[in-house]
Amino acid sequence: MSETVSDDSYEFKVKVDKSRLPDLQWCYNQLTDQSKTRTISGVATYEKDGLTIEFNTWKKRIIMYTDAINDSAIADAKAKAKVIKDKLKAPKKPKKPANDWRG
Repeated sequence: MSETVSDDSYEFKVKVDKSRLPDLQWCYNQLTDQSKTRTISGVATYEKDGLTIEFNTWKKRIIMYTDAINDSAIADAKAKAKVIKDKLKAPKKPKKPANDWRG
């Protein structure tokens, strides 16, 4: 996970292992107002008001950046990054235990 802030831009990148890919999918859907059940395979890019969010399932990452100079655009991008950080900090849901065949 990396975050870069300068006077005129903001960039946030996060890469996960395969087991957390559904969490990134959830984040992308949440941040782009997509259906929660939408599944992406490949690369999806969302652009709005100078903010770009790229979700790449092959590389298992989200890159979000804005080149907007105003403080509100950078604050909005940071708020969206917080959604991703919070989701990835949450513990993964435990897998349902397999039936014990040993009795």
